[in-house]
Amino acid sequence: MEKGAIRDKKMKILNWIIILALLTSIVSAQVQVTKESQQEVRINSVIEITIHISNPNSFEEEFIIEEVLPRDIEVIDPSGTFTRRTDGIEAEYYKWAASVSPNSIKTLTYSIRPTSLGDYTIGETIVTDSSGKEYYSNPLTFTVKCSADNQCSKDENYITCPEDCKSGLSDGICDYSADSICDPDCVQDPDCQNKEDLTFLIYIFAGIVVIILLMIILPKLKKPKNPDPLAGIQNSQ
Repeated sequence: MEKGAIRDKKMKILNWIIILALLTSIVSAQVQVTKESQQEVRINSVIEITIHISNPNSFEEEFIIEEVLPRDIEVIDPSGTFTRRTDGIEAEYYKWAASVSPNSIKTLTYSIRPTSLGDYTIGETIVTDSSGKEYYSNPLTFTVKCSADNQCSKDENYITCPEDCKSGLSDGICDYSADSICDPDCVQDPDCQNKEDLTFLIYIFAGIVVIILLMIILPKLKKPKNPDPLAGIQNSQ
């Protein structure tokens, strides 16, 4: 009887925990905005950005979505964008209105073409509901790499085009690693330090060799020549 009472008490506690968890999830449920894309893309290739908006409410919700685009890109689809100036800098951005059904997820996509090498960052997507409350997505970062042609051009470097710009080239990027290759763009590259030490030792060795040779050759140059024994006989005649 006592064991049954203990078991009933544990079940009541468990039920209360479950109810509390459900209440917490309902209270904390809110709109979620996430954004994703490829992490790497080749120069002049099209990259697709996907935005997911979840509506956990039991009613349809209207949202306004704003997405500021990075610089050095070509807008592909949709082609219609807006432009605004912030702190003297013009920026293109998308602005959509979207309805999201209850307890569902709305997905939006757009495509752009990066026109320069390097890392791109797209800031947080701003989503505003009908009450004026704002929600923010994660920022997005992707890298634009080169199309390899076996030539390290001025716009390429070891990071954006490792196929063309090998480690150790003077490309403005410090490849700081102990790989037995001295990178001239690194002040403290350990491989450059080792190379400098080796060069210093070579100079010392070469200097010692030169000194030894001089010590051998100079005495011979200063030594007087032996007189010709026939010279006196010829003069006497």
